[in-house]
Amino acid sequence: MTGTEILKIPVDRETKEKAERRCRSQGKTLEEAVLEFIKESAEEKDTVCILETNVDDCSGEQLGYAMECLLEAGALDASCFPVYMKKNRPAYMLQVICREEKQKELEAILFRETTSIGLRRYREEREILPRTFAEVCLRTGEKVRIKICEHHGQKFYYPEYETVKAACRESGRAFREVYEEAAALAGGEQ
Repeated sequence: MTGTEILKIPVDRETKEKAERRCRSQGKTLEEAVLEFIKESAEEKDTVCILETNVDDCSGEQLGYAMECLLEAGALDASCFPVYMKKNRPAYMLQVICREEKQKELEAILFRETTSIGLRRYREEREILPRTFAEVCLRTGEKVRIKICEHHGQKFYYPEYETVKAACRESGRAFREVYEEAAALAGGEQ
């Protein structure tokens, strides 16, 4: 199936010629550009479930443990935000981002590990930058895993926390020093 078969959008001749000239300047055919766009769009978006609960009678340690349990059970992310509840009581909103198939399991953890007696759930679309992974070797010999993301042709290099932490413990170096060296090595800086 070609790009023009996929889209089936009526386009006037002038617009089509303009698009084809633009694609040729990038070394692509119009069909290749359309297929690449469709592929990138499909890879960069998905739908996730958001679970939220407000708690005003839960210790910080208990919330920290709950977040660890949620992440170990497959939550994509878990965060706490300070909020004020009724009667101006200080509290925290615990927010969990997860895949739909993990929703029930994570809800059970929320009720078991916090003082929550209710939660909100909704679905959201999210956009994700394409990513790959690489490994760099630091001057002191430790290896750090790097997440490489790309946006509009620009690459971003993010050393993975756990491998930076391990390198710091092995070498006795500061976190920022290891992080910056790993990011520079990944980006081709010496």
